[in-house]
Amino acid sequence: MEDMSERGGAMMDAAHDAASSLEESLEDVITQRPLATVVVGGMLVGPIMLLLVVPALQILFLGRRGEAGPRTPQARGHAEVDT
Repeated sequence: MEDMSERGGAMMDAAHDAASSLEESLEDVITQRPLATVVVGGMLVGPIMLLLVVPALQILFLGRRGEAGPRTPQARGHAEVDT
């Protein structure tokens, strides 16, 4: 009979260990969820910034390239060369 109570105690200890392990795992998930949200948000916002905001800032600060007029030597400030 004493052997059965020892086995029961060992099984209760194992069940307790499993429950505490599950609790710790859930705490890790709760802790890591904000980090996952930030990573996924960065993956969504990064391409939008690259495709929309960066070109808009380039136009704002550097101006539009290619709208300066025709690409002729006179328009670029070069003297015409007679051959």
